[in-house]
Amino acid sequence: MSNRPAFAPLTRRRGRRALLGAGIAVIVAGGGAVGAALWGSFIRSEQAAPSGPPTPVPLNAVATQPTDRQLWPKLAAQLAEQEPAVQLAPEVIRLNDVAPRLAGGEATGLLAVPDSRVTQLAATGSLATTADLLRGRNAPTRDEFVHRLFGALSLEGVLYGLPWRWRGVALLLDSAVWQRAALKLPPDHWRDDRWSLAAMETALARFQELAAANDPGPPPFRGGTRWSDWLPWLWLNDAALWQHGATATALTEPAAVTALQSYAEWRTTPRLAPGNAGAIVMVEPTWRTVGQALKAGQVAYPLPRSVWRTTLLRSEALLLTGAAAQPDAARRALVALATDAGQEIVAADGAGFPVWRATLAGRTLWEQWRETPRLVRALRTFIETGTYGAVPPYPSRWPEAERVLNRELGPALDGHAPVAAVVQSAAAALAPLLAASRWP
Repeated sequence: MSNRPAFAPLTRRRGRRALLGAGIAVIVAGGGAVGAALWGSFIRSEQAAPSGPPTPVPLNAVATQPTDRQLWPKLAAQLAEQEPAVQLAPEVIRLNDVAPRLAGGEATGLLAVPDSRVTQLAATGSLATTADLLRGRNAPTRDEFVHRLFGALSLEGVLYGLPWRWRGVALLLDSAVWQRAALKLPPDHWRDDRWSLAAMETALARFQELAAANDPGPPPFRGGTRWSDWLPWLWLNDAALWQHGATATALTEPAAVTALQSYAEWRTTPRLAPGNAGAIVMVEPTWRTVGQALKAGQVAYPLPRSVWRTTLLRSEALLLTGAAAQPDAARRALVALATDAGQEIVAADGAGFPVWRATLAGRTLWEQWRETPRLVRALRTFIETGTYGAVPPYPSRWPEAERVLNRELGPALDGHAPVAAVVQSAAAALAPLLAASRWP
């Protein structure tokens, strides 16, 4: 008689009861020798079973912000409590070293990179898709995040990664300079229409008059020349970086040229006085930057509101690599760091805002500032405006396009070249990059 039916249940049941039942079934059926061997194997396996928790699975994680060297060990410790079977091994490297490392096949489970690099890395085939992480009864949903941040995390409609931390753009105003100029500070609430681009331009014109009459008086405006510094001002002037369909740059359009010319004039008329912060200064708001500004007598405000955007959002994303040695562990770790307890660590660190909405409204974020109500009011304003902000679509050749934008436009924004001519050369340099790119 064949013993196959007696062994069949072993492939479907697990545990002591299934094995014991199968051994008895074999003995009763007459296969005494086979049954004895099975029983002996069962006893040996029970005696050899390890005691205590399982050995954690090592998971490599690569971050790219040098200031996060102290943050990631905290995240690893939190993850060990939440997912004891996963041992996170973080490492901070240069951003430009990420793509070569992935191309070289080094085993990396998680990546923390700026959202502007997602399309570039996804286009190389180095990343794993993550749409399934947002499906299922107990899975997080997009609405539980600052959902606008997802706009930069796809390639041709396929989601890669989850948002992890974000920043916006803010203005610091020197209240003493505004008082000397006989100007009222903007209204407290960012939705108030009195704080508009026109109102800001009026204030800047007044500061320019004072600076010209009291050389080397306080410069009216301090902002940088990188793309992230001037892009919000394009939007405020109803201009854009890319043409509809993102096949070419829109920098040569009249609205964009006008916006960039105004921005250059703000920066250079008159020249910045060394050591003077300026009447209006652009920053990325965090509790550190805003807190220091308040101590220095400055007040913090969001950018004026345009018709459909409030600010430029820049975020960092957590990505899964396709070469992860332990893909299941990497997926669990990614969700844990982008939600709940992982986001509490981000909130306490203060280098950016958490992306998990429950954490944005939670105690960890706000308890640390309860003694400074002005700081709380300012940060709540930035968070509220940020949740209505926007991200630009980044082409897969973005690192090269970014270098073109910064190289070509920098001289014009410093007042050393005409904007109208510079945008033409930038458009010509961008054309082949955009034509060869894939888009979100």
